[in-house]
Amino acid sequence: MSSIPTSVCSLFFAATIGAVTSQGASQDPVFPRVPGAISRAFVAPTARGVLFDQPGDGRVWAAGATYKASFGADGFVYTPFLGSAAPRNYPVRFVLRKVLAGGRSVRLAAVPSVRRDGARVTLDRGSVREVYDLTGDSVEQTFVIADAPAGDIEVELDVVSELEADRTDGVLQFANALGAVRYGSPFLVHAAGKTEVASTFAGGLLSLRVPAAVRKPGAVVIDPVITTKAFASTQLATTAPDIAYDADTDRWLVTWAQAFSANDHDVMAELRSANGDAVPGSLKPIDVTGNDTSLPRAANLGSVHRFLIAMERLPQSSAQVHTIWGRTMDARSPFVTSNAFEISPASTSHQTSVDVGGDPGTFGNAWTVVWVFGRAIYARQVFADGQLGTLVPVAASGTSQRYNPEISLSNGHGLTGSPGWCVVYMEQTSASDWDIWGATLAPNATILTAPKVLATGATNDLYPMVSSATDNRTAGPLYMVSYERQQPSGPEMVVQVVDRDLKTVVPEVNLTRRYGYSGTFCRVETDGVRFVATCRTSSGLAIGTLAMFGNDLVQHESLQTIGVGGEPFVASKRSGGGGATDYGICYVRSDSRVGICLYEGRAATGGFNRRGTGCGLWITPSGRPALGDAILFTLGNVGSEPSGLVLGLPIPAVPLCPSCGLGVDLTGPTFLLPSPFQFTVPREPTLVGSTAAVQGFAFGSGNCPGSLRVSDTIDVSIQ
Repeated sequence: MSSIPTSVCSLFFAATIGAVTSQGASQDPVFPRVPGAISRAFVAPTARGVLFDQPGDGRVWAAGATYKASFGADGFVYTPFLGSAAPRNYPVRFVLRKVLAGGRSVRLAAVPSVRRDGARVTLDRGSVREVYDLTGDSVEQTFVIADAPAGDIEVELDVVSELEADRTDGVLQFANALGAVRYGSPFLVHAAGKTEVASTFAGGLLSLRVPAAVRKPGAVVIDPVITTKAFASTQLATTAPDIAYDADTDRWLVTWAQAFSANDHDVMAELRSANGDAVPGSLKPIDVTGNDTSLPRAANLGSVHRFLIAMERLPQSSAQVHTIWGRTMDARSPFVTSNAFEISPASTSHQTSVDVGGDPGTFGNAWTVVWVFGRAIYARQVFADGQLGTLVPVAASGTSQRYNPEISLSNGHGLTGSPGWCVVYMEQTSASDWDIWGATLAPNATILTAPKVLATGATNDLYPMVSSATDNRTAGPLYMVSYERQQPSGPEMVVQVVDRDLKTVVPEVNLTRRYGYSGTFCRVETDGVRFVATCRTSSGLAIGTLAMFGNDLVQHESLQTIGVGGEPFVASKRSGGGGATDYGICYVRSDSRVGICLYEGRAATGGFNRRGTGCGLWITPSGRPALGDAILFTLGNVGSEPSGLVLGLPIPAVPLCPSCGLGVDLTGPTFLLPSPFQFTVPREPTLVGSTAAVQGFAFGSGNCPGSLRVSDTIDVSIQ
């Protein structure tokens, strides 16, 4: 036997299980692989109280289940949610014009100060305060008039809206065919309770009147309640989810857009724990303004444990163009979000189709954002403090139309010897032909490899995707590129693997024809060693695991259904600096909610198999025997006698005494290990399916020859 140090154990283990492969040892796991993903579906929240935001535009924004509201120097705006299919927003603006006391004007500050305290927002105008108490489905509007002279009190507000005013059931409302904003009866609030007071509306002027006879000592407080009444379904339709990972907190960030109306999409984000549970307090509005904000894309910056969410924005005003905006969110509590900032330069051209790549390195300092600018593909770095780098023309403007740029979710910084991002995009070479092009960028976003064509099929190649960088500290990173090849029988999923110079490492593999993948909703990602690929099959969205074998791809797990829906996006823990094997997938479910599931990208068979060979010693394996994962073996019920572990080839148990046996072949390569002992499975796909055995021993108190005690034997089959 040999005693080997922990630092080199994985190398010896690789040699050992390589020998085991030829022996044909058992690979039956004690804990069978659960096919498919561990699904944890959740709802893009339509009602979690009310969410507040101050994105830096000078207003306080609030999002409830049935409305949005904003507060600023120009007053209070209430926008009812009338269903995602509503053609546009129908806001109602309330602006305090004047307050009269005994026929005399009460002095109002020209510009109110705006402050928020919890779920209360106050517009302070000096002698008069507008106080708004918000819940998920209502806004209580209160006017507090201090030190008012004797006499009648009259509050006048300008109301601006294209909704028609009427009174239904005696309640003032502003309505159209989709629904209404109901302005509840105003009440005078006093120590003895509430007294209803009169309100009138004519010519856009709303008046609330408190007769002197009903006034009580002290400040005058009037409080109507504003609500929404929608005539159609008010479930928010969600779209364009994305997911990223932060290793420091072991958290996933999920972001998505939701249709407040046909021309107003909002963006939300929420953190999820390692097992998919919502992190309390982490649901954040990223954009709930009146702008049409869509296509949120997220990536992590490991050095500061922060996510960047980049998105498209189209203002509601006429003659506007799409621009690219960003906002950061911390992975650590209290989950601070930055002000919103524009990433794209000022232009009269539309800037669309955004994506963002992260950096998991300890010293990484920037994300890289890519987007379509006219007919060009541009990149720009966003630094940890929100400062912007210079514009980088990845593919300069020309006669060809370019679309759908995608950048690696991670550049592999700290995980590979030559980190960098790969950017892929579609380019139209003729009226009937689209090809796939690519380029690579350094961690500072300078161009490493200029654009070159990657796929020129006889038919259109569309919608490219690219994985994060693989781990390779000597030869440099590799990237899997996928695209949808259009065929008369339908689209097919084609992939290839390229290096940082965009040289082909694995030529095109048609996953549709080889492994039954479909050609829609094709996505790819890597855990640094293997790849996963998604598609939509007849039974739903599905994911499978692939590995390189020379210059080809082999399947380590066939397609597993993860849910019914569309628009999947996938991130590996490795992309955010975490371990191997684990992936998070988000998608839009068939009920228009956002779903998330967790997937282990490994072989379907294998694992730990316990054989009952013990007599008094306990052995406990933990971890996963998957490529790149750590395994721990621990002995229990050990006294002061000498003890340890033996790693070697599995054999049918050889009896040592009537109750125990030897499960490790001592005539082959064996290694003596201490207990507890942990090592990492080598990141080598050819080891998958190989099996070794581990058994514990102790001398001095057993009934076997030599006073030996042994444990059960754990067969370890690499997944």
